[in-house]
Amino acid sequence: MQKQVKMIKKILILTGRYQENETVFDYCKNLAQFLGNKNIETHIICFDDYTSDETADRFHLHKISFMLDGNNLFNWTMLMNNEIKRKARELFESIDFDVIHVNDWTAAPAGMTIAKLTGKPLILTLHSTEHERGFMKETSEVISSVEWWATYEASHVFVHNPRTVESVKEHLKLPEGKVTVLNTKHENWQEKIEEVYEMVIN
Repeated sequence: MQKQVKMIKKILILTGRYQENETVFDYCKNLAQFLGNKNIETHIICFDDYTSDETADRFHLHKISFMLDGNNLFNWTMLMNNEIKRKARELFESIDFDVIHVNDWTAAPAGMTIAKLTGKPLILTLHSTEHERGFMKETSEVISSVEWWATYEASHVFVHNPRTVESVKEHLKLPEGKVTVLNTKHENWQEKIEEVYEMVIN
């Protein structure tokens, strides 16, 4: 009997701070709009200074606020990830997402937890690595460890340039067959992501 191919229907994207015209969020927004055009229900959970869920252009946007201050970016981000996990779990109560797509270390802990909880495949985009950013902060080593953990847990990893490919191979020990370089200046880069989504659910 021929195996029935599953079709992508619903995607959950986790990312950092909501900020229009900022590279990472615009990447998520453009991907979500592409998926929406194909009638794939897409939700983005992101950080913001206030909570305001809204239906954006062809996708759903869930803004998570967090009022406590951490004594550094790493500690604040780990606390914030608890709020992302809470929102993601709430969404999963009514929406059976096919894939969880997380962006960078700032949302990776939440993505890994929800993927484990739900049994759904995890896709990771690393827009840069901590080693590329200079590895100069007190928390750089632990941030890099989170990046390694996320690449290990992810079914597939996307990066945007050859320099990041070399960093994930050298510093995060990522196997070559697990990473794809996306040039977001080229048309149809979103199709590569959709193909990976379909691959990981079948």
